[in-house]
Amino acid sequence: MQPSQLCLLFPEEMVKVIPRSPILYYVYFAYMVIAVFGMVTNSIFLVVCISFKRLRTCCRLYMAIAFADAILAFAFLVTAFLLGYRRSAEMEVERGYVSYKSSSSCASEPNVALLTFGSLCPAFLTLYMGVDRFLSVKFPQMWNSLRS
Repeated sequence: MQPSQLCLLFPEEMVKVIPRSPILYYVYFAYMVIAVFGMVTNSIFLVVCISFKRLRTCCRLYMAIAFADAILAFAFLVTAFLLGYRRSAEMEVERGYVSYKSSSSCASEPNVALLTFGSLCPAFLTLYMGVDRFLSVKFPQMWNSLRS
């Protein structure tokens, strides 16, 4: 189907030409490498902290950050797989043209929810850790009474 024929079916702002560049597959591969690296390193950290009883109590916040980062890495893996699979299917079937999705259908995909949770949760945990450290330095007596 030619672009002029495609514009008869869809409004022009709803149609996007997908470049047939092999460089896009390197992007998906980079997503996969980052995802696997993040999942492996965070899993190793969680296993080490869980296996030693002494580390379970003092590293609870770090364990929460590692768990949230592992969720983000899993979301990267899902996103890379879905985008790579869809992109190759769209290139084969529609010959380089794809229609845009609505924002509600895009937001309802599971990888978007995982990416959102995985990116926001470590940020808020890090903010909490910073506030906790600030209070312990600025108001040590009040912090000790709150912690006990």
